[in-house]
Amino acid sequence: MATVRGEVHDVAVRGRRVLGERHQLARPGVGCGRVEHVDQGQARQRAAVAVGTGRDRGVVEPAGEREQRRRLVGVEHHVGAVVVHDHQRRAGRGGVLRAGPGRVGGHRADGSVGDVHAVTIVDGDLRWRSHPDPRPGRRELLVAVRAAGLNGADMLQRRGFYPAPSDAPGDIPGLELAGEVVEVGDGVEDFAVGDRVMAVVSGGGQAELAVVHERTAIRVPEGLGWPEAGGFAEVFTTAHDALATQCGLGPGEHLVVHGAAGGVGVAGVQLGLLTGARVTATVRDPDLRQAVVDLARAVGGADAPITVTAPDGWTDGPTADVVLELIGGPNLADDVARLATGGRIAIIGVGGGARAELDLLGLMGRRGRIHGSTLRARPLEQKADAVHRVARHVVPALAAGRLRVPVAATYPMADAAAAYDRFTAGGKLGKIVLVAD
Repeated sequence: MATVRGEVHDVAVRGRRVLGERHQLARPGVGCGRVEHVDQGQARQRAAVAVGTGRDRGVVEPAGEREQRRRLVGVEHHVGAVVVHDHQRRAGRGGVLRAGPGRVGGHRADGSVGDVHAVTIVDGDLRWRSHPDPRPGRRELLVAVRAAGLNGADMLQRRGFYPAPSDAPGDIPGLELAGEVVEVGDGVEDFAVGDRVMAVVSGGGQAELAVVHERTAIRVPEGLGWPEAGGFAEVFTTAHDALATQCGLGPGEHLVVHGAAGGVGVAGVQLGLLTGARVTATVRDPDLRQAVVDLARAVGGADAPITVTAPDGWTDGPTADVVLELIGGPNLADDVARLATGGRIAIIGVGGGARAELDLLGLMGRRGRIHGSTLRARPLEQKADAVHRVARHVVPALAAGRLRVPVAATYPMADAAAAYDRFTAGGKLGKIVLVAD
């Protein structure tokens, strides 16, 4: 175990800049006046002075708590690389520095340590329960969740109709999240501790801590708030994959989006306009139709080619080159009847029903295609490809203000039951998002 030598003024942390208060170290009278990000070259010099030149890694742990440590990325000779959390000091229990291998607690957004709390499905109810802290594996990130959007899949999982895949916790819902990286697993190449990320996950996103594979994570653009970031990844990845990758929506084509006021629908409308398509959006709630028009014009300009109508009001208009179907069975007959030659129907939601009678002759005559899609259960390679396309083609527009993530309401994560009730009540534009307390 290395020895702390003298007063420590600078401690190297790869990937994060932390300016902390003075922290009580293992030996009385030795303080840490500042923690800052330094590059590897500086880290070698400062860490050698601060912690010594042994092969151990400096570790900070809150006094009086069980060992819950974070693997730290060392510098030359595995020295230095320390993050100091002062939450225990403010609570009257000073943090202690000791040298040696291990991990550090204090991962959560509020700086607390111990078992992680998560929204937990218990016999159809939602409880705020503790679970063992998740650990990142190879090429995985441990993220302190700041915000997590709700999706229709969460409602189905709560009712027992959409079980989690084997790589996700079976009782913790949540398919998208945003937060700060607090630990990286072996082999991580693109992210470091302290990075702000938003991500799609197979489940477990509605928790204080969540594990994310780095290939399904995206950097949060500067200036984007946590609720917006927490409500972005799943809906925009789903919509972009359906419209751009699977349907090949092109400029000048006519896109029809059913269920356009929801999270995926709002994303689809905006992505259609961004592509240069003409968009017809169907919205059940008359009070939300003008809001969809306003959003489309806010991102697409005052002359954005957008028409918003009732669910049965679009059939008198032009035929559809692409239909983004979020309602399901009740719409399918009209979707086929009003499909243009070579048209494509992407079914990614069945909130209105999963069964329909289909005119196959009509579909054949139009040389049309119908395909269904889900994102959650895809293999990592396919999911990572979809996320990469979003990072490359969609996020720059988000950062430039040409796309928006409308958030209808936020709720504390511990109050998930109320958030789920608000989601199922309908009458919202965009996302319902859980946020860290």
